[in-house]
Amino acid sequence: IPGSRVAAAKAFHPKYLRNTTDRNGHGTACAGVACGGTVIDVSAPGPCSTVTPPIGKRFGVAYKADIVVAKVTSPVGSSKADYVLSGLRWALCKGANVASISLAMDRDTNADPGFAQVAENAFLQGMLIVAAAGNDRPLTVASPASAEHIPAIGGIDANGALYRKSCPAGRQPGEEVNLAAPAVNVLVPTTDRSPFAPFEY
Repeated sequence: IPGSRVAAAKAFHPKYLRNTTDRNGHGTACAGVACGGTVIDVSAPGPCSTVTPPIGKRFGVAYKADIVVAKVTSPVGSSKADYVLSGLRWALCKGANVASISLAMDRDTNADPGFAQVAENAFLQGMLIVAAAGNDRPLTVASPASAEHIPAIGGIDANGALYRKSCPAGRQPGEEVNLAAPAVNVLVPTTDRSPFAPFEY
C-alpha cells in the first residue's frame, strides 16, 4: 500500500473478502506490538507528538519491518482453521519472515495436523509461525499453538506471573508454553472502533 509500511494485504474470511479494514482493533493492536514504529515522545510538546526511531515511551519491536496483513477474521473476531491456513500460505508466498497468530481455534476442532504441515513447510522456506497460547485459563494451550512446529506464546504480568487469562502448559504433547511475554498494561495502537481504546491492554 503506497505511503505505508503495509507491503500487502488480503482478506480470507469468505463473508468479508472485499475489505481488510480492522473494525475490531485486535489485529491492529497485535501488529503494533510486533511492528509498531510510531513513538509517543513524552519530552516533545503537544499530546500527539511522534518520532521514529524510538525515543521515550513507545510500542512495537520491529519498527522498520514491512507488514503483511492476512485478515482471517470477521469484524467480531470469528474465524475458521481453513481461513487462517489460507492466510498463512499467502503470507509465505508474499515473502513474510514471521507470522503471528493471535487467536485460538474452538477446542472441538482438530486443526492441528493442517497447522503443523503448513508450519513445517513455512519454516523450511524461511518463515517462522508463532501463536498465542490462548486466553481460556485454566484450560491448556489451544490450537493452533498446540500444533507441532508452532511455538506457543503465553502472557505474563509486570511481576513475571502468568497473566490471569493466559492458558498454562499441560502435560500432553502440544500443551507446552514455549515463550512468555508481557501481556498486561502494554501500550498498543488501535482503531477508533476498538474496544481496546485508549491504546493500552
